[in-house]
Amino acid sequence: MTPPADKPSARPAAPSPRVGTAMVLQALGVERLSAVAGWTDGDDTPLGRLNSEIRTAVRRLDHVQERLVALAGSIRDDMQLVIDGHDGALLQANGLLASTAQSLDALALRRAELYERLDALTGLHKVLATSPVPTPKAPIKTAVTLNKAQRQALDAVARGLVTVSESSIRRGRRISAPGLQLHPATVNSLIDRRLVVQDASTSLYHGRQLLLTPLGARLHAALAGTTATDRMAAQAEQGQPIVVSAHPAPSTTRTR
Repeated sequence: MTPPADKPSARPAAPSPRVGTAMVLQALGVERLSAVAGWTDGDDTPLGRLNSEIRTAVRRLDHVQERLVALAGSIRDDMQLVIDGHDGALLQANGLLASTAQSLDALALRRAELYERLDALTGLHKVLATSPVPTPKAPIKTAVTLNKAQRQALDAVARGLVTVSESSIRRGRRISAPGLQLHPATVNSLIDRRLVVQDASTSLYHGRQLLLTPLGARLHAALAGTTATDRMAAQAEQGQPIVVSAHPAPSTTRTR
């Protein structure tokens, strides 16, 4: 009687190749990747950009592990043939494993590098996730200072006395202010600092009146400290042109 052939022993279930995913879940103490802090954030936040790098490292590590497991399984099957004495078909000029051993070493080295990379990323994630969000700092306001000539020019603009015109490229721009001598560089400095602006509703050839900007109106109001300049600042905030008559206001004092 022929003895029954031995049944091949059942192989244990292969572990999941998703070692990168498992590493992140364990390191950050969550049950799924979607529960990672900031996982759905875009790349416009530090935590969102870090999670993007973690996702890439996880995907690469899982892929390397999957290839490594498949290659190791193939080698295991070949070695079993060697154990059983059925390895005649495996003989090659370069040996039983041939280049398979080199591929196995390369994949194992790559996996070690990705482990280190992912360990560093998860460590940084713990720091960022527990750090308080910095409060946006208010912009630093710098004091606007003007010299005497600039203050005189700013006041002339507030009174509607200053116009700029250009008749030809050769002659350049001309600044005019009746009764005043304003240097073009002084007026240009006010324009560059956004204290005054040209009235674009008229032609530069015929002359454009200079108007105060909201910043210029506030500065003029602070320098003058009068009710009239305060009213001009309010008009400028509403986008209304700032033009004040150069003629003095009629006196309210009763003449006896």
